[in-house]
Amino acid sequence: MKIDIKINGIEKVKKELEALSGPQFKSAVATTLNQIAGRYARGIRNEMSRVFDRPTPYILNSVKVEAATSSSLTVTISPSIKAPSGGKGGKISVDPQKILSAQALGGARRDKKTEVLLRQRGWLRAGYQTAIPETPYPGSDDGRGNLRGPFLRSVMSYLQMYYEQGHFQNMKKGAIARKEDRRAYSVIATRRSGRDINGVVFFIAGPQMTLQIEGGERAVMRATGGSRSRHLHPGIWAKTGGSRGAKLQPVLLFVRSGTYQPRLDMDKIARELDVQGLFAKWLRGNIRDQYRMISVKAGA
Repeated sequence: MKIDIKINGIEKVKKELEALSGPQFKSAVATTLNQIAGRYARGIRNEMSRVFDRPTPYILNSVKVEAATSSSLTVTISPSIKAPSGGKGGKISVDPQKILSAQALGGARRDKKTEVLLRQRGWLRAGYQTAIPETPYPGSDDGRGNLRGPFLRSVMSYLQMYYEQGHFQNMKKGAIARKEDRRAYSVIATRRSGRDINGVVFFIAGPQMTLQIEGGERAVMRATGGSRSRHLHPGIWAKTGGSRGAKLQPVLLFVRSGTYQPRLDMDKIARELDVQGLFAKWLRGNIRDQYRMISVKAGA
């Protein structure tokens, strides 16, 4: 977003302005621009807190200011001035500009990294994205409508969805292979000798699949209308308990992509802050400050 500012009321500091050199005047302008940027950035954060549902600190703190200088009288206020860098374990954060674009401009949300991986494996169909169940899986959510990073990485690693450095957990491939047939996801075998995550088996239910708990210790996921079967909404599910008393809980559901209505109005924030009026007022004050500085130096 670009804001054009006109300098009004400059005649009120005509005497001070005439005494300033070019660099001194530019310094006053740069200081004023940075003051305005700081106020505007706080306004954006406040508006995000108001219109968003439980925004994360990462999103709120992503509004950065690239300050103006005497040689560059331009100030930039935006989420993430620089591209996000790698974090612990080689994890790359999602660019907050991509997250906020749908909120400010409207339209579809960009895919999250988890959705990209699921789509690449053929489990998340076109036109679908992921959503947390209304009742989140115990210990999975961060209280803000998102899955906790460590929990999500563990589940995705279990499902062999992560192949990048830092995303592997402590589970060995052999143990995972004993759990599920990853080649087709048609059979999920749960043997006593197999390992799991704290007694929980995670699996993916496809768009047309049904999970049927059969005798013995195996769960077969296939299209069937048997009376003993349970039809599951597509997504990632958790299974606990034995074959005869298994408990199934959704972890991450596959739902149709939503379309966002614009909620973050940058122009509205600028109008409510009276950017034009503040700039004129603060610029006059900064010109007077520069004038006092040169007056003190002249008297010395």
